[in-house]
Amino acid sequence: MGVVDFCLSFAAIHHALSKVEGLSGIHNQFLIQKQLFRAISHPSTQALFQAAEISPEFVVEPGRQRQGPDVIPPTQLAWLDAQLRHDDRVQAALQSGASFF
Repeated sequence: MGVVDFCLSFAAIHHALSKVEGLSGIHNQFLIQKQLFRAISHPSTQALFQAAEISPEFVVEPGRQRQGPDVIPPTQLAWLDAQLRHDDRVQAALQSGASFF
C-alpha cells in the first residue's frame, strides 16, 4: 500500500496567481488550520510552517522573498496582520470558515 499525493505546491499556486491579469500588487497568503495541519501532515514538514500572525489557530508557510515593484514590505504586512488579528469580524469569519472580504 502506498500514498500518492496529487496536489499543487504553494509555489505553483503563487506563480499562477502572479500571472493573473489585474492581480498586480496583491499579496496572498495561505492560512491552514493548525489542528488539521498537525493531523494530516508529516512531522518533517511541520517545521516548514509557522504560527500565523493573524490567528493562533492557523499556520502559514513562511513568506518567500518576492521581488519587484509590487512587493509589500514585511513591516506593512505585519501591520496589516495586526489589524486583522484585532478585527472581531475577521476573527469570527476565520473561526467559522466564512469569507470576510
